[in-house]
Amino acid sequence: MAFPTYKKRGNVIVDTILVLIVLTIIAIVSILFYKVQYDINEDIQNDTNMSAYSRSVSQNNTDRFPSLFDNIFLFLFVMFWILVLVSSALTDTSYIFLVVTVIILVLILLLGGVVSNAYEELRTDSDLVSYGDQFPLTNFIMEHLAIFLLFIGGSITLVMFAKKRL
Repeated sequence: MAFPTYKKRGNVIVDTILVLIVLTIIAIVSILFYKVQYDINEDIQNDTNMSAYSRSVSQNNTDRFPSLFDNIFLFLFVMFWILVLVSSALTDTSYIFLVVTVIILVLILLLGGVVSNAYEELRTDSDLVSYGDQFPLTNFIMEHLAIFLLFIGGSITLVMFAKKRL
């Protein structure tokens, strides 16, 4: 089956913003879900009507939750990067869009810094700090989000505009 080819241009901006939004949502939702999981587990552990096996399973799930979702976040981060690189390689572009792309990429980097600071404020909130600390990979990526967006946007730009020279 042949895929239709459209004259799609300049997806650096859209792809970088998509990565920024999706990663931020996943990071915040992971911390909030872990808080809910932890609270539910406390109720299960305190319920005398629950069997020992149920308590054990609930505790095991709660203990594994942060590392599982932390690794899922890292996996999604790498996969998004690969997918936008492949998408960029398949996109026809003109060198005319390079200047506009670089200017808007700088604005996206500033937005990434703002999102990174907002995430840090949420993560260090007194109600969530003990839960947020359980996600070291997510915290590292989100704390350095502007730098990662620079690499993502730069690699997308490089793939889109340098492929004609190769």
